[in-house]
Amino acid sequence: MSQSTQQHRHAAPQAVRCAVVTVSDTRTLESDRGGQLLEESLSAAGHTVTRREVVPDAPSRIRALVEELADGTALDAILITGGTGIVVYVILSALAVWVFAVSPGWHLVSLPLVAVLVGAGATFWA
Repeated sequence: MSQSTQQHRHAAPQAVRCAVVTVSDTRTLESDRGGQLLEESLSAAGHTVTRREVVPDAPSRIRALVEELADGTALDAILITGGTGIVVYVILSALAVWVFAVSPGWHLVSLPLVAVLVGAGATFWA
């Protein structure tokens, strides 16, 4: 493991406060197994899920919820799940104001390479 990765891990918080957002027109909090699994996994790892929401796959609704969640200091991370097929592009268009560049498919090549070359402690999937 590289020295910079060791330094990052030493300085990083052991737990973060998260919100889990599921984008779906068909799920509810009760039927959203993916969001529930994500919440359970985060909690099991010692993180705190302070809010969980299901939002329809409408860009304005997604953007409004993310803006609301990001406004303030109550959260460290917002995790967005759900959306298959074309809905992935709906999510990206809703969040485009915050995303500087998107290269579809690049993560399939780059993440394993980054993990091997840099020893990255965290990765970003988009």
